[in-house]
Amino acid sequence: MMAKIYVITADAEYETRTPICAFSEREGADIFLQRIRAHDESYEPPPHDTGDEDADQAAYERWERRLKRLAKKHPAGETWAHYRTDFSITEVELA
Repeated sequence: MMAKIYVITADAEYETRTPICAFSEREGADIFLQRIRAHDESYEPPPHDTGDEDADQAAYERWERRLKRLAKKHPAGETWAHYRTDFSITEVELA
């Protein structure tokens, strides 16, 4: 039986899968992917326009600051926060 690792990848239609981290056990990879998905659920949609330009701009700026704070806490790191749920686990057999 060949040894395996489980690689968390960031996926996008316009890019190939980019390895983020690897685990020696599937359970560790599953837990990490769950943490990413739970983090994604904490994002709020952008505020709706109310017609009051000043209030809308202020609301948008507050939302943007919250988004940046959340990105810094992303389990895969701030660089990967924009991928949101586009992560997967790839099983790799080691020779």
